[in-house]
Amino acid sequence: SGFARHGSRIFEFKLVKSGTLDEGVKAALAQIAEKRYSEDLQHRGISADRIHAFGIAFSGKDVLVGGV
Repeated sequence: SGFARHGSRIFEFKLVKSGTLDEGVKAALAQIAEKRYSEDLQHRGISADRIHAFGIAFSGKDVLVGGV
């Protein structure tokens, strides 16, 4: 499948109402890990090293992206 060949990406977005954008990115990445979003992709044959997770936090026009 194309997914297995090219890998996949997981995005989690967080609106930051209080705290910092960095905290928002960390919360987004923590949610990806806690909810095990990558497991479904791995069951489809995508190896863990080809799955890239990104946490995106925003507040107004300010945005911060972090990934693992």
